[in-house]
Amino acid sequence: MDEIKNPGGKPRHVPTEETRQKVMDCTARGVVQKSICQMLGITDKTLVKYYREELDIGTDDANFQVAGALFKKALKGDTGSMIFWLKTRGGWREKDREETQPVEVATVSKVVIEIAK
Repeated sequence: MDEIKNPGGKPRHVPTEETRQKVMDCTARGVVQKSICQMLGITDKTLVKYYREELDIGTDDANFQVAGALFKKALKGDTGSMIFWLKTRGGWREKDREETQPVEVATVSKVVIEIAK
């Protein structure tokens, strides 16, 4: 059987486990697709064609791992992690406090005298 050659001159890209992992790791760490393409020497069209799944789940996987680490720290009693978790996942919030203005004693005395009349 005759081998079909790529008419564009450049050899056809063949994904490997190594390149799939690299795309997943880069995506998880927030590397933009343009940079990933440059690292692999491919176009953005080729990246999406062959690595759609890695692009879609890379960030989700990283978030899952970080959330797990945060959760473990919170369960071990790390106060900062506990507060962060409860504010972001538990619906907790800090109540706004009204700042009070200092009142002069003379003003307070006048109000008290008026009330007493």
